[in-house]
Amino acid sequence: MIGSGLTARHSGSVRSANADPAAAALAGHAAHMWRNLEMYWGVPLAVGAAGAVWIANSNAQDENPKWQALQAGTEAAGVAFGKVAAAHARDLCPPIVKLNVGEVYYHEPDAMQNDPVAVRTALHDALKANGVEVREKAAVTEFKRAEDGRVQAVMTSAGLVTCDHVVNACGP
Repeated sequence: MIGSGLTARHSGSVRSANADPAAAALAGHAAHMWRNLEMYWGVPLAVGAAGAVWIANSNAQDENPKWQALQAGTEAAGVAFGKVAAAHARDLCPPIVKLNVGEVYYHEPDAMQNDPVAVRTALHDALKANGVEVREKAAVTEFKRAEDGRVQAVMTSAGLVTCDHVVNACGP
């Protein structure tokens, strides 16, 4: 069902840092769309607090090569993500977050934390306002294609859906 994969604490997060630069660029585009949901779908969504601190183990040189590569990849994709000093990480984190010796910290200033209930509500409102037909809990059994290969209908366990566009969202 729409929004059923959202967990109470994690899926309100929208971040772009990703080990693959192409995925980081796509995630950055998605983050832009979440920030501007009303422009795209005509439905407002109050964006939560910005910024995320990522915590990784460090080596003897106070580095983490995998995370250095992550930073290089995100920079190549135009995503703000970089190493910060422990003192800066302390300033960015709530007091309940414990910072330890032997860790390195990276900051993604554009990450968002949205209220999952508000996200679910906005998704449902956007679908309704834009006349999107949703078949929840319906298994796709076949795609009907035009001669040019374009999908023109989808056969589901809940019946045939004719369409101009299809989003086959498998899983939560």
